[in-house]
Amino acid sequence: MNDAPFNPYRPPRGEVFDIPEADERMERPRQVFIAVALLWVMLVVQAAGLAFMWRLYRIMPPEFLIFAGITTALWVLNAWIVAMIERGKNWARITYLVLFLLGAPIVLFSLAYTLRTSPIAAGSSIVQMLLQIAALIMLFIPPAGAWFRGAAPE
Repeated sequence: MNDAPFNPYRPPRGEVFDIPEADERMERPRQVFIAVALLWVMLVVQAAGLAFMWRLYRIMPPEFLIFAGITTALWVLNAWIVAMIERGKNWARITYLVLFLLGAPIVLFSLAYTLRTSPIAAGSSIVQMLLQIAALIMLFIPPAGAWFRGAAPE
C-alpha cells in the first residue's frame, strides 16, 4: 500500500508524552488537620448515641423508627461532608458552616428539654457544639482558606 506523505486520510503522527500533573497546592495547614480530627471525634460521639438510639427501637412507638432513620441519614451526610472537607473541597466547608448555622438554633432550643430529661445527652450536645465551633473557626482562618481555594505555595 502506498503511504504518501501528503495523504489527507492518513492519521496524524507525532510523539505523545503523558505529563504528570504536579500538585501545586500548598501543604495542608495544621489547623485544618486539627479541625478535621475534631469533626471526626464529634462524629464518633454521635455514632455512639445513634447506636444507643437504635437499641431502643423495639420499645418505642413506630414514629421513633422514622426519627432514627432520618437521624442516621443526616449522620451519614455529615460524615460525607467531613470526608470532603478532609480532601480539601471548599464547597464542603461552606456547606458544613451553613448546615451548622441552620441546626444550631434547633439544638439550643431542644437543649432546655434535654437537660431535664437526660443531662448526659445534654452535656454531649454541648460538647459536640463546642467541637463544631472550634473546628469551624479553624477551617475559616486565613491559612486554611488559602489551602481550600487551592492556592500555590508561596
